Amino acid sequence: MGYVGGDITAGLLSSGLSEKDGRYLFLDIGTNRRKLEEHGIFNKTADYNLRLSELSKKAAGGKAWVAGDISPTGMFLSPLGEASFEELVDIYTEQAAGLEKAGVDLFVIETMMTLSDARAAVLAVRSVSEKPMLLPVDAKHGKVLDVTSEFEDMLAEELDTDDAMVAVKLSGWEDIDTFADCQYMINKPLCIVCDDADILESALRVYQGRALYEGALSEEELLPLCDKYGLII
Repeated sequence: MGYVGGDITAGLLSSGLSEKDGRYLFLDIGTNRRKLEEHGIFNKTADYNLRLSELSKKAAGGKAWVAGDISPTGMFLSPLGEASFEELVDIYTEQAAGLEKAGVDLFVIETMMTLSDARAAVLAVRSVSEKPMLLPVDAKHGKVLDVTSEFEDMLAEELDTDDAMVAVKLSGWEDIDTFADCQYMINKPLCIVCDDADILESALRVYQGRALYEGALSEEELLPLCDKYGLII
């Protein structure tokens, strides 16, 4: 009996295969340098990912897309662990390069240990490919903070909670300067709530990081901001 984990189950449900008749092959393959070296395999990351992807494409026979899976390393970033952000980017880039060479149709970033892990994987994929990426994000924010005269104090209180993200609502141009002055306090992933594309772009222009988006703007309005500023939607 084979083990069917959460990743496979989620993939089957999201792809709709569970509702279709016929026979299908769904593969979840991810191999990075860290995982291979745990088994005494060195300098084979790109080669293994290339061969695994070629086998998947052969099995699909042109009847299905093949996604390159970027899997977590299991390493903790400093100061919790010894890994550096640059090391993670390097590990994921080596893996992504083999998948890109094999001609995968898209990339799937697995649920990572932290958003910094996920960011490292995204940067790695983008360094070798312009193909689409699927990035699951399991994070929630608490109350949405309005930018008022008490914004700095409210932000400090919110950052001291157990919420995974902090959410800031930008409603007018006067909010941008206050947001820019206080952004260096933010030590959690940021979700910007905004319904004006120009105001949102101004905030992204001054924010020294990547933000997630929540609001009523259309995909057509958001995609240029994703490309230019790395906005996550």
